[in-house]
Amino acid sequence: MKNGKFHWLLREPKDEAGQSRWTVAKVAKAIRSNRSHVTDVLNNKPGHGGVKTRAQLTRFFRKHFRQHGAEILESLNWEKR
Repeated sequence: MKNGKFHWLLREPKDEAGQSRWTVAKVAKAIRSNRSHVTDVLNNKPGHGGVKTRAQLTRFFRKHFRQHGAEILESLNWEKR
């Protein structure tokens, strides 16, 4: 885990059973991508997800993390769009 703050924010929303609502794998499935590619994009690996995947993830975080969306993007060092 390279970004502890991001992972904490990702796992913050809980379901009725107290389990984390989102994981990287669930986020990848929601945006119709694969987990390893999304992990590379989240880790800001050069040459991965520069335009399409990062835009999809940005929209996803803003939609599903209304309280922490901006904080998630900041923890990833992504520009606010």
